[in-house]
Amino acid sequence: MARCLRKLTAMAHFAMPVATYMTKPVLSVAPDTPIEVVYQLLTDRGISCVPVVNSVGQAMGVISRTDLLRLGRLSMGPTGRVTALSFPTSTAGEKMHEGVMTVTPESTVIAAARLMVKQRIHRVFVKHAEDIEGVLSTKELLVAIRDKKIETPIGEHMSKPAYTIAANTEVSRAMDRLWGAHVSGLVVVDDDERAIGVLTQVEALMARNAPPDTSLEDVMSYGMLCLHQSTPLYRAAGHAYATRARRVLVTEDHKVVGVLTGLDFARAIAASESAS
Repeated sequence: MARCLRKLTAMAHFAMPVATYMTKPVLSVAPDTPIEVVYQLLTDRGISCVPVVNSVGQAMGVISRTDLLRLGRLSMGPTGRVTALSFPTSTAGEKMHEGVMTVTPESTVIAAARLMVKQRIHRVFVKHAEDIEGVLSTKELLVAIRDKKIETPIGEHMSKPAYTIAANTEVSRAMDRLWGAHVSGLVVVDDDERAIGVLTQVEALMARNAPPDTSLEDVMSYGMLCLHQSTPLYRAAGHAYATRARRVLVTEDHKVVGVLTGLDFARAIAASESAS
């Protein structure tokens, strides 16, 4: 009986409709929008993805910051190493991922989180009739976790190991590592293996015109959030949302032992129904 009650309580945590937390309106681009313009829009608005919408308002696909980083890597030096992240003269319609992952305003937050986890995406668009009227991303999931006071320690939800890279690494080699590790970010460490910054897709795109021998420390972000692995999940979510941190570095004895990405927060919600 008590177990059933706990399970029902866990389900109730994220049974609220997506409309409670979604962001609207949604910025979109036309299929003929140049890739360079898409990058500028994402940078100026501080977002990571936009739907590509045709002239009659139909969503055809999406283009993300990850897509832009992949396109930029097509600029290679003679040795096969990245020398610059310059964009091709193509359009959003040519480089987008076809199809848009959508939910309805009445869909539950837990259902949306499960879709994100299953598809390994960081947002779903909210569709009413034929119109895209909102978006629910991992950023909004942080607010849901914060509001519901989920107290499990972040050490139980982190991804590990954390991928680290030395601060004195040349930026071209850092780009190779970022791409080769198939992760969206690297933890930059000093000689004592202490975290001093992060290199994410955002910094990689901003540094696309930097000389290849530029030191990683000159282009990394200092905007990191380090929390002990015993920190309750809701506090980590609240800190991450307030500071706009793209990931939480999880520490033990001043060493980084894991990371919490947006998808890790989504997994925590997705698994909440089976919590006991």
